[in-house]
Amino acid sequence: MRNVICILALLFAVYASEQDVIEPSSINFEELVNIHKKILEAILNDVLLFEKRIKQNLQVRFNDLRTQALLKVNNIINSAFENVNLSIEEGKKEGKKIDECYDYAKHNLETRKDNTIAELETCVQNGKTTMEAPLMNVANNIKEIKTLLTDLNAIIPKCYSSNHIKMQSCIAMNLVLIRSSLKQINSNAITLVNMTLTAYINIIRDVKNSVTKLVLDIRIFSKSIIIRTNSCAKNAPVDNLISTNNSKLIAIY
Repeated sequence: MRNVICILALLFAVYASEQDVIEPSSINFEELVNIHKKILEAILNDVLLFEKRIKQNLQVRFNDLRTQALLKVNNIINSAFENVNLSIEEGKKEGKKIDECYDYAKHNLETRKDNTIAELETCVQNGKTTMEAPLMNVANNIKEIKTLLTDLNAIIPKCYSSNHIKMQSCIAMNLVLIRSSLKQINSNAITLVNMTLTAYINIIRDVKNSVTKLVLDIRIFSKSIIIRTNSCAKNAPVDNLISTNNSKLIAIY
């Protein structure tokens, strides 16, 4: 995208320098209008393509980050439950009262899983929201290009006259304004592409870092639940005994 616009800018500069040495009487202004139109259409098509691809890439990257994170979260929780169940089964074989141990582990693991998934969705949504401003700038640039293209298409009909000299003079004056706007729009397009690409890279990086931290946190949390559940099962009273001093576990999610 950036290279294409630079090439177009170079083409426009070469064209402009050629016009400086051409006698006014030899200029075909209708042809110049068409040349400007082709340059402007090329810029428009490139910016539209960039907008389409950056949106597609964002959607793909966000979906990938979400999918991978959900898979890791599910694997972590499932693995934790497997370890918890082993401790519970061993406690049952020893005839211990371990219902409270299992309820504790189940409640904490499921609650933390739900919270992590909610935080994950918030993280991805924040990334999308942050990207809205750069994309809006690109959309506004597209509107400006389309408006200039409309103005360019209106030059010949607006300047049409049976007086050839008058018509050519009108077209020439309008082209001066169009050329100035075209240079500015071309410069804006390059700047916006660079800014949007930078924003895209930073946002994907930030979302990825946040997602990685969420996964790491739930992994550490799950290990702590496994350890606490093992301890609970080992210290649980035998089923036929009533323990009045059995302290209740406190949820830590």
